[in-house]
Amino acid sequence: MFDIDWNKLLDDKLNERINELLHPAKEEFSAEDLDIKINDDETLREYIIDSEKTFLLEHKDLDSMSTEELTEYVNKLDRRWSSEILY
Repeated sequence: MFDIDWNKLLDDKLNERINELLHPAKEEFSAEDLDIKINDDETLREYIIDSEKTFLLEHKDLDSMSTEELTEYVNKLDRRWSSEILY
């Protein structure tokens, strides 16, 4: 009836939780931070848009996100990048 790979599901959840513990949120981000350079090459907004394209995610309305939502979203993207680098 349902073909669920429980081992993969559990592995994915464990990997996500391990990445959260290894890479805790370091700061908060607000809409005012979107156009500030986060490295030599890109702004926070560019980083998010590039990440959405890379991971085939739906584009979010960044300017309307609360500080909590934006911070959580950036941390989620950071964890995805960390997972990609690890595997």
